[in-house]
This record gives sequence, structure tokens and C-alpha cells, in this order.
Amino acid sequence: MSLPRPPHRKDAKNAKRVPRSLRALCAFAFRILPIAFLLAFHPTAWASSPAQACAGTFTIDGVQPGTTYNASAVTLVITGTGFTAGASVVLENFGGLNTTVVNGNLLNATLPAGVPPGSYTLRVINGDGTCQTASTQLAVTGPTATSAPAQTSTFTPSPTITPSPAPTGTPTGTPFVRPLIGVDAYSASATTITPGQDFDFAIALVNGGQVAATNIIAAFKAGDFTPRATGGERTTVSLAPGEKWSFSQPLTASTSLWGKATGTLELTASYTDVNGKSYTDTFTITFPLVLYYTATPTPTGTPTLLPRLIVTGYETGPDPIRTGGEFTLTLHVQNAGGSPAKTATLILGGGTAAGGVSGAGGQFDVFAPQEASNLQFLGDFAPGQSLTLARKIAVGGSALAGMYPLKLSFVYADERGNPLADDQVITLPVHAPPTLEIAFYEAPGPFTVGQEAALPLQVVNRGLNSVTLGNMRVTAAEGSAQFRDNVTLVGSLDAANFFTLDATIIPGKGGPLLLTVTVDYTDAFNQQQAITQMLNIEVKEPAVTPQANAGGNEAAAGGGANVFQRVWQVILGLLGIGS
Repeated sequence: MSLPRPPHRKDAKNAKRVPRSLRALCAFAFRILPIAFLLAFHPTAWASSPAQACAGTFTIDGVQPGTTYNASAVTLVITGTGFTAGASVVLENFGGLNTTVVNGNLLNATLPAGVPPGSYTLRVINGDGTCQTASTQLAVTGPTATSAPAQTSTFTPSPTITPSPAPTGTPTGTPFVRPLIGVDAYSASATTITPGQDFDFAIALVNGGQVAATNIIAAFKAGDFTPRATGGERTTVSLAPGEKWSFSQPLTASTSLWGKATGTLELTASYTDVNGKSYTDTFTITFPLVLYYTATPTPTGTPTLLPRLIVTGYETGPDPIRTGGEFTLTLHVQNAGGSPAKTATLILGGGTAAGGVSGAGGQFDVFAPQEASNLQFLGDFAPGQSLTLARKIAVGGSALAGMYPLKLSFVYADERGNPLADDQVITLPVHAPPTLEIAFYEAPGPFTVGQEAALPLQVVNRGLNSVTLGNMRVTAAEGSAQFRDNVTLVGSLDAANFFTLDATIIPGKGGPLLLTVTVDYTDAFNQQQAITQMLNIEVKEPAVTPQANAGGNEAAAGGGANVFQRVWQVILGLLGIGS
């Protein structure tokens, strides 16, 4: 079998060739296709229109504060509508922020300290992957070489953000050489508020003074709105001059607001300066209300009213409350709701449980109920009904002087039997006076009228901690004695240590004499106090010295004549002749 012969040179030359233009086009395609592929699938290929890539139906109404100082972490409050679980806040050109979804209308995001100064765009990425960008820029400022950073707010409040008015009576531009806490802005999570409604309240406080504010406590007073969840108090360590503090507080509108156009919320800010001097500022915040509200938009609809048990006032006695002692707590409770509260129970120390009552989880390290458990049955409460009750409470022996919260929980049911609970906190001051022993360190006396005598007195610290005492003095009733060196300054006294006072007394009259020994001190609330001890001494009258007989020598010399004369005078006296 013969193999096919190769084509003749002339045949190969005449074979069909590929056109040169087609070969050039193929070479260009092989070069451009990799570049086109990279552009098509690179993450930044569509960066020119990020909003179109993830735009969502939710909205961002405002960001508070609009300007912040980068010396410390700041909580940003973002208000809007349509926020869902898993939403996160991103600061462009910086990164994501630690985000908390409060509800569908409110987000809290933590801006860490040290963010470079500049103007930033804030974006919210919702839980479903859609996103929106805030219409305003977030300004971050830093320290300058000449002075502390001035905070100029560029925040433009949305319809639900109400800027606080400037404090009355304070001229604009007056410098403060003290910390001065003010309200920068506030908002509500609900655009409309109705009586009995639960909502979240966001607020930003600012230090408008020239020095730092420390130990800041923001307390909300129950009234038209009752604070929930936090006990009505929020705290932070310090605010530098111009620095802002943003936080949120759950509130419940009172059902007594039916028919009113506005409701007010009282906020008290307590703080100190770097020297420990205390300041207190009170603010009144107003919310617009819906005058008429029904469960359905029909003319015959009626509002759904709920019971609400609150503590309208309380007293303690005897005053003051002391460490290791006992006191009586008197509470005034009222149903501020619009319907009856059934089978109400008070739990001292807190500790409610869903579907029942449980007081085992309360806090009793400082205050503990006496004579009965921490559960107290109150019965049924009609709307507006008040009740006064008293409980005996013991104070822990290890508690230091200071202000301590006592949690109160009310568990009850509405008219339909649905379980409800209200948690509240009251604050009680606890005093811890020093434990002192005041006495003579050796037997005193003897004491004689008109004569000087020593009073060997001493004070002993029987407590477990050192104390700082003021003057120690000994006195008596006016006109009963005179003293010398009877006042001295004690100062710091360690535990189990003593201090002596060696005074001199000159009694003015005989018999029992009551001495009053007083030791002054300053308590933990910067109030002057005193501890007094009464001591008894016995004062003797001076001894009578008999006078010498002027005629003694004559009587010794003529003793017989004197006796005769005395006998003769007695006889005359008996006869009635002489005397």
C-alpha cells in the first residue's frame, strides 16, 4: 500500500491563506479581553453609583451630634424609619461602627476615640442589604495647638429633633470657669405620641463650660412620662469642655395625658468639677401629643387604656439612715393608668418573672426587708387610686456612706388578665458616722469647789477604718464651772487608735456636775456633724477651818473662875433673874 505523497511545492503555494486583517483583529481581541474581564468583575467597577447598587426604601432623618471631638468615644444617635435587625452604620473613608438597633426608628452607633479630624459621610446598611446615605456630613474635630477644641454644632434637626433653648438668665458668650451641662438636642423615636404609649427618647448633653464635668448623673423624674428599663438614671464618667454625650432612654407616656396637647419631661443633671464641687441643673423637655387617638380610624373607636402603678413619693424615718441600722420606708403608690390594676404585688429589691411573681432575684446587699419577705400583696387598684404602705428595712453593716438605689417592682394584671409589670428605682442616702468611744482614760478628781483639777479625757476610734475628726471640747452648764485648755483639734485617727484631751476645770458649786464632751466631723455628704458624750463628776464643798479661841490662854490660867461664873449664870437663869 502506497502512502499519499506530499503536496507539490506549487500546490502548497497555491493553498488558501488567512487574510492579514483578520489576523490583526484576533491579536487585538486577545489583548483587550483580559482587561475588559478585570474591569467587569473588579469590586470598584461600579463604584461611580454606589447608591443605585444598594438603595433601600428606609430613610435617615438625622444624625446627632453633627459635630464631635475625637478625644473620647461618642455615641451617635441616628433617627429615621424602616431600620431592621442587623442594620449597621458605616463611616466612609474610616470603616464600620459598633451599631445597636434600638427600634425601627432609632440606631445607636459608637464612634471610637482617635478618628482623624475631618468631614465624613455616614451610611446605614440595613439588615436586608439595602443602604442609605445621610444627607448631612459628620464633622470630627481634634485638639489644636492654642486652645481646647471649640465644638460648633452643624446638626440640623429633623422634624422630630427639637433643639433645646439657651439657658435663661445667662448672657450669650459669657465664659464659665466651671463645668456647665446643657441640652444640645433631643428627639423621640415616634413621630406621634399618645397617652399610654411606649417610645424611646434620644438626647445629647453638652458641656458648655471651660473645665471638665465629672461623675455625671442624668436622672428622669416620673410625671407625664415614666422612665423604663434603666430606673430613670444614666451616668457617664466625664465630659471635656465642648464634648457631647448622647444616649437614649425608654419612656412611657402617662394615660393621664388624654386631652392634653403637650407633655413635659423633667431631667436633672448632677455633676462635679475636678475639685469635687457639686452642681445640679434641671431641664424641662416638652413633647407634642395626639389629642384624640383610637385603636381604629373609625368615629366610634375608643382608646385602649392600661393600668400603670408608679411611686409618687416616699419618706424614711428615723433620719438619717445609718450603716448597720434599721429604718421605716413609707411609699405612696398610685394607679396613674386609665384602667384597674388587678391583684397587684410589690417586690422590694426587684425580681419579676413572666407569667408570675418571683422575688428571689432581687438585690439585698445594702437594703434587706425585715419582719416579712420582700413580697407584699397590695390588691386591686382603681384608676387614680392611691395607697400608702410602710416597710421596715435593715441596712447592711458593710455599706459605706453614699447614695444607694432600691429597686421596686409592681406585678399585676389588667382587666383581661394580661400580666403587666412596672420596675422603678428610688434613691436613699446612707450615713456611716464614725464609731467613737469618749471617756476618762484614768480616774479623775478629786474635785473641790474653787480649786483646779485635771480632766484626763480621750477619744478612741472603735471602727474598722480611719476617720478624720474636727475639734474635741468639754463644757458644762453655764456658771457651773470654768475651764482651761478644753478645746483641741483631733485630725486623722486610725482604727483602734486614741487621742487625749487634758483639760483643767475649776468647779463653781458642789454636788453632781454633768460634763458634755463633743467631737466634730464632716460626713460623706459634706455636712458638719457632731458626736456627744455626757460624763458625771462629783464636786465637794471646801472644808471649814475652825477659828482659834482668842481667850484660850486666859481660860487656861483662870479656868476655875470661868467655871464658877458659868454655873452662877445658869442658876440666875433658872431663877429668872439674869441671862
